[in-house]
Amino acid sequence: MITVRMSTQGRVTLPASLRQRMDLAAGSIFTIVVLPDGLKLTTVSDCLLAQRSLDAIAGLVKARSIGTMRSLLEFDAASLNQ
Repeated sequence: MITVRMSTQGRVTLPASLRQRMDLAAGSIFTIVVLPDGLKLTTVSDCLLAQRSLDAIAGLVKARSIGTMRSLLEFDAASLNQ
């Protein structure tokens, strides 16, 4: 277990030995999850896919276009005419 102290500015410094072991450098980004018994600090690279919104990953997979694009209103009207 490693104990650190928060500064008056709210900063926590991770010891150099931990930064080296975890391959962390200046600019590393973390998420903080509040748990009932404390905090969980996770590097963004470990949970990047879990945290991304659908908008952030939209367009990564391309599918062949079939037919003419329609708005939702056009689709509803077309389904009633069948």
